[in-house]
Amino acid sequence: MTDADLARWEAAERSGHRALGPDASGERILALIAEVRRRPAVKKIAALAMSGFGRRADARRALEAGFDAHVPKPASIDDIKAALQKV
Repeated sequence: MTDADLARWEAAERSGHRALGPDASGERILALIAEVRRRPAVKKIAALAMSGFGRRADARRALEAGFDAHVPKPASIDDIKAALQKV
């Protein structure tokens, strides 16, 4: 995770975004969301994980890392909306 990663989340918080779907993958994104959740300035933004894997273990890892929801790809806009409504 880089300072630039965190700066993007903090900019989203300042601009009033309520949800983000960060564009990163694997361990990097899991580390990023874990760090974000430790920072008061950005921890209340809803975070949606999307991955090409629909396995329960992948969803569990994303949720344990700090994501609010997990949607497997390919996802329709309705899938994304439904996930965000649960957050």
